[in-house]
Amino acid sequence: MNDSIVIKGAREHNLQNLDLVVPRNQLVVFTGLSGSGKSTLAFDTIYAEGRRKYVESLSVYARQFVDKLNKPDLDSIEGLCPSVSIEQRVTSRNPRSTVGTITEIYDYYRLLYCKAAEKSDDMDDSLPTFLSVTKLVQSLLKKLDGERVLIMAPVVRARKGAHKKEVSKALSKGYIRARVDSKILELDETKTLDKNKPHNIDIVIDRLIIKRASAARIEKSIQNSLEFFPERLIIYVVGDARDYEYRVMDKRLKGSSSETSKLDPRIFSFNSPLGACETCKGLGFRIVFDSEKIILDKALPINEAVSQTWMGRTRAERLRREEIFSAVSKYYKIDLKLPYCRLSDKVKNIFLYGTGKDEIQFKFKGKEKSFRSKQPFIGVINELNKKAKNTDRNSDEFLRLRELQTKLCCSACVGSRLRPSSLTFKIQNLNITQLAQKSISAAIEFFDNLKLSVAKQEVCKEILIQIKSRLIFLDKVGLSYIAIDRAANTLSGGETQRVHLATQMGSSLTGVLYVLDEPSIGLHQRDNEKVISSLDNLKKNGNSVIVVEHDRDTIKAADYVFDMGPGAGERGGKIVAQGTPDELLSSNESVTGDYLRSIESVSIPARNFDFKKSKKIRIKGCTHNNLQNIDAEIPLGALVCVTGVSGSGKSSLIIKTLIPALKGIMKGGDDSNSFYAAISGDENLDRIIQVDQSPIGRSPRSNPATYSGVFNHIRDLYTNTRESKIRGYKPGRFSFNVKGGRCDVCEGAGVVRIEMRFLPDVFITCSDCNGNRYNRETLMVRYRGKNISEALNLSIEDAVEFFGAIPKIVRPLQILNEVGLGYIRLGQPVTTLSGGEAQRMKLAKELIKRPTGKTLYVLDEPSTGLHFADIERLLYLIDRLVRAGNSIIVIEHNMDIIKNSDYVIDLGPDGGDAGGEIVCVGTPCEIVGSKKGYTAKHLAEYFN
Repeated sequence: MNDSIVIKGAREHNLQNLDLVVPRNQLVVFTGLSGSGKSTLAFDTIYAEGRRKYVESLSVYARQFVDKLNKPDLDSIEGLCPSVSIEQRVTSRNPRSTVGTITEIYDYYRLLYCKAAEKSDDMDDSLPTFLSVTKLVQSLLKKLDGERVLIMAPVVRARKGAHKKEVSKALSKGYIRARVDSKILELDETKTLDKNKPHNIDIVIDRLIIKRASAARIEKSIQNSLEFFPERLIIYVVGDARDYEYRVMDKRLKGSSSETSKLDPRIFSFNSPLGACETCKGLGFRIVFDSEKIILDKALPINEAVSQTWMGRTRAERLRREEIFSAVSKYYKIDLKLPYCRLSDKVKNIFLYGTGKDEIQFKFKGKEKSFRSKQPFIGVINELNKKAKNTDRNSDEFLRLRELQTKLCCSACVGSRLRPSSLTFKIQNLNITQLAQKSISAAIEFFDNLKLSVAKQEVCKEILIQIKSRLIFLDKVGLSYIAIDRAANTLSGGETQRVHLATQMGSSLTGVLYVLDEPSIGLHQRDNEKVISSLDNLKKNGNSVIVVEHDRDTIKAADYVFDMGPGAGERGGKIVAQGTPDELLSSNESVTGDYLRSIESVSIPARNFDFKKSKKIRIKGCTHNNLQNIDAEIPLGALVCVTGVSGSGKSSLIIKTLIPALKGIMKGGDDSNSFYAAISGDENLDRIIQVDQSPIGRSPRSNPATYSGVFNHIRDLYTNTRESKIRGYKPGRFSFNVKGGRCDVCEGAGVVRIEMRFLPDVFITCSDCNGNRYNRETLMVRYRGKNISEALNLSIEDAVEFFGAIPKIVRPLQILNEVGLGYIRLGQPVTTLSGGEAQRMKLAKELIKRPTGKTLYVLDEPSTGLHFADIERLLYLIDRLVRAGNSIIVIEHNMDIIKNSDYVIDLGPDGGDAGGEIVCVGTPCEIVGSKKGYTAKHLAEYFN
């Protein structure tokens, strides 16, 4: 069995004591209905055990955490090799993380620019300039005549440490002062430097006044500086507190004539103080409070229109804010009854940005006495800024504040993130930011045509090899349309996973077990072939690849398939069929095999759709991102699919242009922005509901019961039991968000977070309450034989039966069951839900509300994480909404959903700069008949 992973008695979550043999060095697919146990077996059992054994192999320091890492519930597992998990998780919430930093391509770009870039002619005087000592003296006499200056040697730049070696060297040469982090200190005072913080140290070589009589002294001081630190020195002008940095040609040093020979790679890094834009600190944008979001209704007076987040949530806070508005209005004689929209810009600025130096007399009422205060009012926006700085970033209050903020491009660097000086170095007329903004395919073309001198080609040979190989791997996994400066937190789950896949392909490891979660997500059928080819290459390199997948082509390309079921949740957890794809097709037990045999099996009854008679939304002149000034007509009262290859402009058209435009009009705002010219037909809609795959909560305390709203009714139910009334319990007793009834150790989460430092944090079951969330006294209250923890542990499907007599609880749960989430437990933390499950949870929450018949639902790839049978169920649910008069726009690649839609808008013809156009529109049959674009080509297979 050396060529297999042998698993015995796997019982994690819903697994039914499974024994199985997984072939190694092959492409193995786990498939089956949603909730059947695929991810539990692949990630929570095989990968989790591989990770646990890896930690055991580490040092004593690492092993101190092992006791807190849960071992998967199984008897044994043999033949396990080192494991790597590549999941559909957002890579990083850090706005500094980009595709380039994740893949290390940007690091190689920085090295390349250090070795091969040339300084452009558009440099300014503040930039380092290569001069001879003689020319530098002449330049200083001309430019700074009569100025008092310090001549300094920059020995440390943004490096952590105490830097005792550099200080000792300076003392030994007779120097006594240095500028340390912008302060002039005696060198003896630097002994207290914090070694864990980065520092800048400039040794003061001389202090003098620039004049011709001092030319010899200036030259001598420059020579002394060069002995201390070759090639670079700083002239600090005391009068205007400004630095002039120069690079000096030193004849004693060979090769010093090259401007880039000694460049520090950090000057091209937006994560280093040496390279980052001083205004935005390398972010490329500023986050500011937006008056448009703070003022909720411009038709109301400002004290009624301003956001509740500023007005406060308690009565005392609201009264204080009311007094502020009243006092300001009296001082400036402003009529507070006037609608905000009728106030002058000057008055609006007073309320939003403050009264400046004007002091206002305020009178505030306390509980026992009143007090007066005379001071300027800093303004709503400035108060919010102050509040944001003092609010915990992980708190709900901070999230509410973020909703009032907007992101603005940095005016200083215009989004480049770097200092102007860093952008003066260019290769073939491109600075490093311009190169990073190129798509992967365009970057490959750039490097294929890059011509360097023989000397630079030799120096950069290895750098270019590393850059090209990483770019090619990204192209191979279907990411040719993205740029390496793309922020990691803007990537979809599928894009994130493919970035990691490309990184692993570049590592050239062998003997590794790779576990992937639906790598086909977000991919058009055309690009899907590239990912399958990449997985095959991993296998050919001597690795084992396990993929959790529903995609038809991936299943057929596998060497071995495990089909799990037969149902979801407790009805799943078994292997109903296994073998090669051909053996799966011949199995009578496999639901997956049934769908693979009949390509037309996912279908719903046809609707009577007539494009000409339907009402429409018309949007013209769309130019966001790569959209080529296009016009689009979107029929209402229908299921409309927006399709196209990855990067063709689907999200730019719908998510970034159409939805903001419609929401802006519905709020009574301006119906124009820079991304479209005109829009009409909005009067046919009264509500827009956007359902995407973003997480629905970050806390383990959040669960389907709380998210859907049924938990309030469940708490009321337990509060009204006889036992609860005898004990005097109120609804708060059954809440795990407040003290009293919850477990004090885990604070109602049921799990405890363990910080792993060098690994992702791990959540383990609370040892005090055993994951029940509540204390012993609370758990003594029962309804129909179950305490509240046992009720929350029910699957949604079972909860419908258990709470059958309570309509307020049952109706929302029935809708959750209808969207295919019946197998999920009521109290399951939302942090454990996949992107597809989170999206269906959002959809169900909206369906719980009474539809108006004029609602527009926008779904972003709802097929994510769904089996063929689940997609069919989803289509029936969408069909019910459409027949009720609502409109559905779906951004989708899944051919089963596209085939069953009423109307298709296909974008392309390719991704990135080669996309952004409407290739064809019409019913699915008309799309196939047009024979235009990749969608028509692949959709034709579903009609043959």
